[in-house]
Amino acid sequence: MAVEGDVGEFLVQLAAGLHGFKCDPEWVNMLRARDAEKEQANRCLFQPPVPLTCAFRLSDDKYKLIVKQKYVFVFQH
Repeated sequence: MAVEGDVGEFLVQLAAGLHGFKCDPEWVNMLRARDAEKEQANRCLFQPPVPLTCAFRLSDDKYKLIVKQKYVFVFQH
């Protein structure tokens, strides 16, 4: 089923309908803790194995990496 509507208007009406509503603080804390765990896991995935000084995109599939201001690597994806 498709519904046509304005997302912004829906959110305004939803906020007005929830006036005074409070979530369980334990639930909110659990969500924040899970979000922090997820962010930490994501950070670990994207840490380079060696300290990069610079990374350049030369073209759509070609990259240049400068490592510790000494070594230059050019590779194609």
